[in-house]
Amino acid sequence: MSYTLLYDPRGKLTSSIPLDRGRYCALARAVRARPSRPEVSRGDWAQHACTLTDHAALVMREIEKILPALRADDVRRPTAQQLLATGRTIVANDWESSVESACERAGLVLDLYEGLDALGGTPS
Repeated sequence: MSYTLLYDPRGKLTSSIPLDRGRYCALARAVRARPSRPEVSRGDWAQHACTLTDHAALVMREIEKILPALRADDVRRPTAQQLLATGRTIVANDWESSVESACERAGLVLDLYEGLDALGGTPS
């Protein structure tokens, strides 16, 4: 099996990709709902963790686009900044082929969308 690793730290290649929120939120909810399913292989958990990590990075970019437009005294600013800081920490950590890693990233995706909604940005 081979793959290509995409290095796009500024998001130039992925900036026009639609977020497809419904599909990724459904995956995140499914991952969090089934953390102890023995029939799910380590490889599947690894794929879920990888997919959710990449998607979390895309949602974080959306929040980062909105953040500069918020006034300094906007009550949403500190929450968004904290959410991004937490997200960066999780995304920066290597994902593992474990249930815990996939569940952590699933929670992050759901939290990021909640934060995006609170900021008024709800791309599909």
